[in-house]
Amino acid sequence: MTNMLDRTLVTVTEPISIAAEQYRVLGAKLNKLSKDLGPRIIAVTSSIRNEGKTLTSINLSIAMAKDFYRHVLLVETDFKSPMLSRLLGRKMNGGVANILSKRTDLASVAMTYFDGRLTVLPAGKSLGDDLRLLDSDQFRDFLGQMKTQYDYILLDLPPILPLADANVVTQLADGVIMVVRAGHTPQHIVKRAMAELDTRKVLGVVLNDVSSSMSYYYYYHRRTK
Repeated sequence: MTNMLDRTLVTVTEPISIAAEQYRVLGAKLNKLSKDLGPRIIAVTSSIRNEGKTLTSINLSIAMAKDFYRHVLLVETDFKSPMLSRLLGRKMNGGVANILSKRTDLASVAMTYFDGRLTVLPAGKSLGDDLRLLDSDQFRDFLGQMKTQYDYILLDLPPILPLADANVVTQLADGVIMVVRAGHTPQHIVKRAMAELDTRKVLGVVLNDVSSSMSYYYYYHRRTK
């Protein structure tokens, strides 16, 4: 898997680094939460762009599949700024948009790693009406079917505030993780984004890029009842 990978996929490129360890810590906390609360579909989002939500999604998925031997499906639903194929160094031959429009099937477009424990489904080529696609019965049925085949489904969502897409998809998730980039996102922006979410579903906040000396360090704050 290391060929052509972006260096920011530290769970593979730097597996003994502090950053990679923090993803494993996050994975361990999610495993514990799943025993307590039972979340299976987890949405990862942010207030605005460039906060690291996609890096969190893919590194967390890798950690859970590689280190915890969970079967994980990572679904990219950010059609306007897809990044997964580039980060993985793979050419995108389609994705979830193509599946939902019945132009292909999962086996034809999915990328699999770690003996099949991790399946990555890129966004694919949207026909332009992304919101309708994500708010469709086809997407609900797809997630329901996948939920019977994987231990976890992680959804890499668009940011919350600029678009309506993320708010639609979070309604389908069992839990939501918010990614916040330290020193980048104003506090009032984060509060506005959090206000858009169902607080009962918010599992915690991942604080990204805490300091220049410990880049990609993540802190997970567990939701309290």
